[in-house]
Amino acid sequence: MASCNRSQSRGYTYFGVLFAVALIGLSLAGAAAVWRIQQQREKERELIFIGRQYINAITSYYHAAPGGAKKYPRDMAELLRDPRYPNIKRHLRKPWRDPLTGSSRWGVVRTKQGGIAGIYSLAEGTPLKQAGFGMLDSLLSGKTSYRDWRFIYIAAIDDKPEGSPDSQEADKNEDVSEGQASMIDNADEAVEDESGEELLLDKAGP
Repeated sequence: MASCNRSQSRGYTYFGVLFAVALIGLSLAGAAAVWRIQQQREKERELIFIGRQYINAITSYYHAAPGGAKKYPRDMAELLRDPRYPNIKRHLRKPWRDPLTGSSRWGVVRTKQGGIAGIYSLAEGTPLKQAGFGMLDSLLSGKTSYRDWRFIYIAAIDDKPEGSPDSQEADKNEDVSEGQASMIDNADEAVEDESGEELLLDKAGP
Protein backbone atom coordinates (compact mmCIF):
# COMPACT_ATOMS: atom_id res chain seq x y z
CA MET A 1 0.00 0.00 0.00
CA ALA A 2 2.81 2.37 0.97
CA SER A 3 4.61 1.51 -2.28
CA CYS A 4 1.49 2.44 -4.28
CA ASN A 5 1.26 5.79 -2.50
CA ARG A 6 4.91 6.53 -3.26
CA SER A 7 4.36 5.73 -6.96
CA GLN A 8 1.38 8.07 -7.11
CA SER A 9 3.37 10.80 -5.39
CA ARG A 10 6.21 10.43 -7.90
CA GLY A 11 3.68 10.58 -10.74
CA TYR A 12 2.18 13.82 -9.42
CA THR A 13 5.64 15.30 -9.02
CA TYR A 14 6.56 14.35 -12.58
CA PHE A 15 3.46 15.97 -14.06
CA GLY A 16 4.01 19.01 -11.83
CA VAL A 17 7.52 19.42 -13.20
CA LEU A 18 6.25 19.07 -16.79
CA PHE A 19 3.60 21.69 -16.15
CA ALA A 20 6.17 24.08 -14.66
CA VAL A 21 8.50 23.58 -17.65
CA ALA A 22 5.62 24.25 -20.03
CA LEU A 23 4.76 27.47 -18.21
CA ILE A 24 8.38 28.60 -18.30
CA GLY A 25 8.53 27.83 -22.03
CA LEU A 26 5.39 29.87 -22.71
CA SER A 27 6.72 32.76 -20.64
CA LEU A 28 10.01 32.76 -22.52
CA ALA A 29 8.22 32.61 -25.88
CA GLY A 30 6.01 35.53 -24.86
CA ALA A 31 9.01 37.54 -23.70
CA ALA A 32 10.81 36.86 -26.98
CA ALA A 33 7.78 38.02 -28.97
CA VAL A 34 7.58 41.24 -26.96
CA TRP A 35 11.31 41.82 -27.44
CA ARG A 36 11.00 41.37 -31.22
CA ILE A 37 8.15 43.89 -31.37
CA GLN A 38 10.13 46.39 -29.32
CA GLN A 39 13.13 45.94 -31.61
CA GLN A 40 10.98 46.48 -34.69
CA ARG A 41 9.46 49.64 -33.25
CA GLU A 42 12.92 50.96 -32.44
CA LYS A 43 14.08 50.25 -36.00
CA GLU A 44 11.03 52.10 -37.35
CA ARG A 45 11.91 55.14 -35.24
CA GLU A 46 15.49 54.96 -36.48
CA LEU A 47 14.31 54.66 -40.08
CA ILE A 48 12.21 57.82 -39.74
CA PHE A 49 15.18 59.65 -38.22
CA ILE A 50 17.49 58.56 -41.04
CA GLY A 51 14.89 59.43 -43.64
CA ARG A 52 14.83 62.95 -42.25
CA GLN A 53 18.61 63.17 -42.56
CA TYR A 54 18.38 62.37 -46.26
CA ILE A 55 15.50 64.81 -46.73
CA ASN A 56 17.55 67.54 -45.06
CA ALA A 57 20.59 66.68 -47.18
CA ILE A 58 18.64 66.75 -50.46
CA THR A 59 16.99 70.01 -49.42
CA SER A 60 20.38 71.53 -48.60
CA TYR A 61 21.86 70.37 -51.91
CA TYR A 62 18.94 71.73 -53.90
CA HIS A 63 19.04 75.19 -52.32
CA ALA A 64 22.83 75.47 -52.27
CA ALA A 65 23.03 75.56 -56.06
CA PRO A 66 25.72 78.00 -57.21
CA GLY A 67 24.36 80.54 -59.66
CA GLY A 68 20.79 79.80 -58.61
CA ALA A 69 20.30 76.79 -60.93
CA LYS A 70 18.52 74.57 -58.42
CA LYS A 71 18.75 70.89 -59.22
CA TYR A 72 18.49 67.60 -57.38
CA PRO A 73 21.68 65.54 -56.87
CA ARG A 74 22.34 62.94 -59.57
CA ASP A 75 24.21 60.58 -57.27
CA MET A 76 24.08 59.85 -53.55
CA ALA A 77 27.81 60.57 -53.30
CA GLU A 78 27.10 64.20 -54.20
CA LEU A 79 25.39 64.59 -50.84
CA LEU A 80 28.63 63.58 -49.09
CA ARG A 81 30.74 65.96 -51.19
CA ASP A 82 29.12 68.50 -53.44
CA PRO A 83 31.05 68.49 -56.76
CA ARG A 84 29.72 71.93 -57.65
CA TYR A 85 32.09 73.55 -55.16
CA PRO A 86 35.91 73.62 -55.32
CA ASN A 87 36.17 73.22 -51.55
CA ILE A 88 34.65 70.40 -49.54
CA LYS A 89 30.95 70.99 -48.93
CA ARG A 90 28.89 68.26 -47.31
CA HIS A 91 25.12 67.98 -47.11
CA LEU A 92 25.16 64.54 -45.45
CA ARG A 93 27.79 63.71 -42.86
CA LYS A 94 27.84 59.99 -43.58
CA PRO A 95 26.05 57.32 -45.65
CA TRP A 96 23.44 55.81 -43.37
CA ARG A 97 22.52 52.14 -43.31
CA ASP A 98 18.94 50.96 -43.47
CA PRO A 99 18.14 49.82 -39.91
CA LEU A 100 15.60 47.31 -41.22
CA THR A 101 17.88 45.54 -43.70
CA GLY A 102 21.30 46.40 -42.28
CA SER A 103 22.35 47.37 -45.80
CA SER A 104 23.62 50.69 -47.16
CA ARG A 105 21.46 50.14 -50.24
CA TRP A 106 18.28 52.21 -50.51
CA GLY A 107 15.44 52.53 -52.94
CA VAL A 108 15.73 55.85 -54.76
CA VAL A 109 12.98 58.13 -56.02
CA ARG A 110 14.23 59.94 -59.12
CA THR A 111 12.99 62.85 -61.14
CA LYS A 112 12.31 62.63 -64.86
CA GLN A 113 15.69 64.25 -65.45
CA GLY A 114 17.48 61.69 -63.26
CA GLY A 115 17.85 63.68 -60.06
CA ILE A 116 17.48 62.04 -56.66
CA ALA A 117 14.45 63.43 -54.85
CA GLY A 118 14.21 60.89 -52.05
CA ILE A 119 14.82 57.43 -50.64
CA TYR A 120 12.87 54.52 -49.21
CA SER A 121 13.67 51.25 -47.46
CA LEU A 122 13.92 48.05 -49.48
CA ALA A 123 12.76 46.02 -46.49
CA GLU A 124 9.83 43.65 -46.75
CA GLY A 125 7.06 43.69 -44.21
CA THR A 126 4.28 45.83 -42.83
CA PRO A 127 5.02 48.71 -40.45
CA LEU A 128 3.82 48.26 -36.90
CA LYS A 129 3.08 51.96 -36.58
CA GLN A 130 -0.12 52.64 -38.48
CA ALA A 131 -1.42 55.87 -36.93
CA GLY A 132 -0.55 58.71 -34.59
CA PHE A 133 1.88 60.53 -36.88
CA GLY A 134 0.59 63.98 -36.00
CA MET A 135 0.49 66.30 -38.99
CA LEU A 136 1.85 63.47 -41.16
CA ASP A 137 -0.95 61.09 -40.17
CA SER A 138 -2.81 61.40 -43.48
CA LEU A 139 0.41 60.57 -45.35
CA LEU A 140 1.72 57.70 -43.23
CA SER A 141 -1.21 55.95 -41.63
CA GLY A 142 -2.40 52.64 -42.98
CA LYS A 143 0.68 51.82 -45.06
CA THR A 144 1.01 48.12 -45.82
CA SER A 145 4.69 48.09 -46.74
CA TYR A 146 7.87 49.77 -45.58
CA ARG A 147 8.50 50.57 -49.23
CA ASP A 148 5.56 52.95 -49.05
CA TRP A 149 7.43 55.03 -46.48
CA ARG A 150 9.09 57.31 -49.02
CA PHE A 151 11.19 60.17 -47.72
CA ILE A 152 10.99 62.75 -50.46
CA TYR A 153 11.85 66.42 -50.83
CA ILE A 154 9.47 68.09 -53.28
CA ALA A 155 10.91 71.42 -54.34
CA ALA A 156 7.59 72.57 -55.78
CA ILE A 157 6.10 72.87 -52.29
CA ASP A 158 8.32 75.55 -50.79
CA ASP A 159 9.57 77.12 -54.05
CA LYS A 160 6.12 78.25 -55.15
CA PRO A 161 5.07 81.75 -54.06
CA GLU A 162 2.87 81.79 -50.97
CA GLY A 163 -0.79 81.89 -51.90
CA SER A 164 -0.25 80.40 -55.36
CA PRO A 165 -2.53 77.52 -56.47
CA ASP A 166 0.30 75.01 -56.01
CA SER A 167 1.04 76.36 -52.55
CA GLN A 168 -2.61 76.09 -51.55
CA GLU A 169 -2.78 72.52 -52.83
CA ALA A 170 0.32 71.66 -50.79
CA ASP A 171 -1.28 73.05 -47.65
CA LYS A 172 -4.44 71.06 -48.29
CA ASN A 173 -2.47 67.82 -48.61
CA GLU A 174 -0.44 68.59 -45.45
CA ASP A 175 2.85 68.26 -47.30
CA VAL A 176 5.81 69.31 -45.17
CA SER A 177 8.16 72.19 -45.84
CA GLU A 178 11.95 72.42 -46.04
CA GLY A 179 13.89 70.32 -43.55
CA GLN A 180 11.09 67.84 -42.83
CA ALA A 181 10.45 64.27 -43.95
CA SER A 182 7.69 63.93 -46.52
CA MET A 183 6.09 60.62 -47.41
CA ILE A 184 3.86 60.53 -50.47
CA ASP A 185 0.47 58.88 -50.28
CA ASN A 186 -0.28 58.51 -53.99
CA ALA A 187 2.76 57.02 -55.70
CA ASP A 188 1.30 57.34 -59.19
CA GLU A 189 1.18 61.15 -59.07
CA ALA A 190 3.96 63.32 -60.50
CA VAL A 191 4.98 66.73 -59.19
CA GLU A 192 6.75 69.39 -61.22
CA ASP A 193 8.94 72.03 -59.62
CA GLU A 194 9.95 75.44 -60.95
CA SER A 195 13.12 74.10 -62.56
CA GLY A 196 11.03 71.72 -64.65
CA GLU A 197 12.03 68.51 -62.90
CA GLU A 198 9.28 65.92 -62.49
CA LEU A 199 9.12 63.30 -59.76
CA LEU A 200 8.26 59.95 -61.25
CA LEU A 201 7.00 58.37 -58.06
CA ASP A 202 5.49 55.47 -59.93
CA LYS A 203 8.91 54.55 -61.33
CA ALA A 204 10.99 54.77 -58.20
CA GLY A 205 13.67 52.14 -57.98
CA PRO A 206 16.89 51.29 -56.23
